[in-house]
Amino acid sequence: ARHYRAFMRALSTETGSGYSSKAVPGMERPQPQVLSECATCAQLQDRLEAMDEIEDVVEARVLQLCLPESLIAQALMEREAGSVLARKHERMSILVSNVVAYTALSVSLSAEEMVLLTNKMLQRFEELSEDHGCLNIETCGGMFAVAAGHDGDAANHAEKLVRLGL
Repeated sequence: ARHYRAFMRALSTETGSGYSSKAVPGMERPQPQVLSECATCAQLQDRLEAMDEIEDVVEARVLQLCLPESLIAQALMEREAGSVLARKHERMSILVSNVVAYTALSVSLSAEEMVLLTNKMLQRFEELSEDHGCLNIETCGGMFAVAAGHDGDAANHAEKLVRLGL
């Protein structure tokens, strides 16, 4: 689409009437259909740019939902710099849990019942994680992963996860 815009600019700036062989060497006078397609491509490019802006807003909202506020600005700066946000933690624990017979349960329930049950489990797991000072880091169906010690409070990171698990 960038090329079409450059082409259209060249057409309009070289002669004022729209076409110059100097503007685009080797091309014959464009037919009205070609000019219409060029305008359509420019409109599509404008829509794609607008969609990119919407994706940026959605991405920022997702980051707000998934990351502690202390990490969001740093994560965005790292991304713009082309690097990955990573931190080393000397003492940290991760608990991964699976719901027993989750797959079998999914076969016996309707899709709506399964979604409601999974959502209820996820909400409760997130509440418990927060109550115990842990961070929910991954959820996939009946699998939940949570971290403790990620916030620099490594004194009782393992104990937090044990209490959460019980």
